[in-house]
Amino acid sequence: MKKRLHHLLVMMLLGCSPILSFSQADLFDGLFEKEAPRFFVQAEPTVVPGEVRVIYHFTHSKASTVEASLWSDDLGTNLRNTGKRTLVRSLHNMGNRQRDTVYLTGLTPQHVYNIGFDYRLSSALNRKFSTVIARQDFRYEGPAAETAPLQSRLAKTSSPATQPKPQQALTAKSPNAVLPSPPKAPEIPCKNPEIKLQVDPAGYCGSMNRPAVLLSCTNCQGTPWDFIVEVRMGNGPWAPTRVDGRPQAALGTAPRTEPLCMLAEGAYQLRVLAWGQGCDLPVEKILGTSVRIGQPTDEGQSAQAGGPFQPSPYRQSPAEAVKVPELCGVTGRAQLTGNTIRGHLSLPLNSACAPLNAYAELTYTNPGYRDINFGQIKLYPGMEMPFEVDLDERDMQRGIHTLKATVFIPKPGLPRPIPAETFYIRAFAEEAPATAQRQPVIPGLEDRMANAPKDYNEPQAPMQGTISSRGIERNEDNLYIDEALLREDAATINVTATDPNCTQIQDLQLVYSPTQPDRPLYISWLSPRCCQEAGCKYTVWAGPDPDKLSLVVTGQKAGAQVSELLQNMPARYNYFEVVVETTNGARKAAYIPAQGPIYGIEDVLAYRDRFSPQYSDPIKGQRIASGSTTAGNTPPASDLPNEALQPKLPIDQFKPCRYQRKTTLAAEQPIQSGETVTIAYDFNEPGHQFTLYHQASGSTAWTIAPGTKELQSSPEFELKARDYHSGKYLILVYKAASNWGCLSAPFSSPLELNVVR
Repeated sequence: MKKRLHHLLVMMLLGCSPILSFSQADLFDGLFEKEAPRFFVQAEPTVVPGEVRVIYHFTHSKASTVEASLWSDDLGTNLRNTGKRTLVRSLHNMGNRQRDTVYLTGLTPQHVYNIGFDYRLSSALNRKFSTVIARQDFRYEGPAAETAPLQSRLAKTSSPATQPKPQQALTAKSPNAVLPSPPKAPEIPCKNPEIKLQVDPAGYCGSMNRPAVLLSCTNCQGTPWDFIVEVRMGNGPWAPTRVDGRPQAALGTAPRTEPLCMLAEGAYQLRVLAWGQGCDLPVEKILGTSVRIGQPTDEGQSAQAGGPFQPSPYRQSPAEAVKVPELCGVTGRAQLTGNTIRGHLSLPLNSACAPLNAYAELTYTNPGYRDINFGQIKLYPGMEMPFEVDLDERDMQRGIHTLKATVFIPKPGLPRPIPAETFYIRAFAEEAPATAQRQPVIPGLEDRMANAPKDYNEPQAPMQGTISSRGIERNEDNLYIDEALLREDAATINVTATDPNCTQIQDLQLVYSPTQPDRPLYISWLSPRCCQEAGCKYTVWAGPDPDKLSLVVTGQKAGAQVSELLQNMPARYNYFEVVVETTNGARKAAYIPAQGPIYGIEDVLAYRDRFSPQYSDPIKGQRIASGSTTAGNTPPASDLPNEALQPKLPIDQFKPCRYQRKTTLAAEQPIQSGETVTIAYDFNEPGHQFTLYHQASGSTAWTIAPGTKELQSSPEFELKARDYHSGKYLILVYKAASNWGCLSAPFSSPLELNVVR
């Protein structure tokens, strides 16, 4: 009888096989499944003490549901299992790729927890449960309002009535419990960051010469994001490279550098977890190759057993300073002949870099089109090393042709040469002078700001006026001048900020459209911190060079990143300046073609000096020929004033202004006795007073000029010329409110008058 039943079952299965192969094949799909599901857990502290929100889900290529229960282990503060395992959520069905949320309560600060699942596939024949740890070594630091850097967009308010007691069991909040609903903030749609990841193999951590991780977000323009760099050895657990294990905040597309200074020697796998704005789950980016740190040894392998971290040796043995010359003094010349740029670089014989085998790398850049690299040009002392490059039609459409030269010094024992200096060479057309004055980009040179551009105050606030051939013209009401720039004892051109939040403009960028590579689509920058909440007034200026600027945009926007569209911009406008008026003075940045952005008033003025050096020589009166005056050029005693007025503020208390305005003289030449003479200083700011000092011919004493008053409100002085007016003149600019002043010119270059009869 049993034998017949066996035959009958076999025949039934054979008869059903055609049907199963088509319409009923899915009945057995998953019965013999051996693929394990992957569980993902994100634990985030809330503002309630002892509470953590857990968001979890699973993925599987075939299974649609899984029966699972959620549990947690308290490992204490020393990562040793204390045996306290708590069931967080009982057996329930989980949908594939469907997120669920539970709340863990009663957690102890500084304790480490494991969160895992007991599960089985609903469609599998094997009904045995399996165990997996989904979140390993989660350290609870405390409430989110105190410690967690990522919870600002996830934290919710909670009343004291809903806070659990310390002895409360580690259980999930009941889904049926009635709790006061917190106020909901407007949700920001999640935008997953696209991470670009690479490794620089050496050159960091001082003498240890460790690698570093270079990462950036390519689609995070103007938005914040967070990331963690993790490593592991072999198939071990992932561990963050930082001791605190916390995510780091980032903003925009600027690259981030993370040196691997705290890892023991060995080979590591590396990944980056990144959270976009409004995203609860991270994006994982794994480096395709392993990263080797040092040479693995037995001691290194034993150290790895206790974890990848060890005290950094560079704290005890700092890297020795590399001594290189501060300046090589390389000069360059370039000339544009037709569509060919020819020129040469020269290293002086007496240069400190002469015995160091220095070389230069030269680059011609056409923004938005191409870069032409000349390669390495060897520099031999006293010799002119030539270079040549041919331009095409698109290159010739540019109004300026600039080459960037960077001088390198190879140093034995270092992985890469040391950049010594960078300067730019402008190639002029053949009919124009072909010499380009180099400008070394070396901070700290004392003579870097010896002269300031004559139109320093033109692009400053409030930025209103008209554009003329001389630049920007504004009326007296809109004149802006920073009085600190007039002081001789000013140590730097930058505004000294008493508020540390008023930082400089950062991350200035021009974004081009593929359809119009010669015109920028929009400009963006990172606003000073003091302007990010309420916003500050700003202006954007553009032009072919710093001397011909036009006002493009004015506005006031809050937020970290500010962007402005640049519409109908001429192709020749490739120089941009941005001025932000903060509560602590103006902040300025500029975007230079073929160079990129520069920040701070000092650097902007230094670049402007290349086009229009400051005029500082005062106007002098006409000197008559010798013999037409009395002996010693001294007027007769009968023409001298009754008494010389001694100033209350002696001239020797003051020094020349760092930035001198123009002193003008209005009179018929030669100046004859009895004529009216007007001496004026080109500066008129409320709150300032002016004194005209006079040193008579043949005398060494400085007195108040005859016919004028000390500390008058007007910078113009009108004199009825007499013989005793012959001599030297200087003007004092004085501000009583701050008790400081400066002179219109140095003592060696005063204004000189000669009055003839």
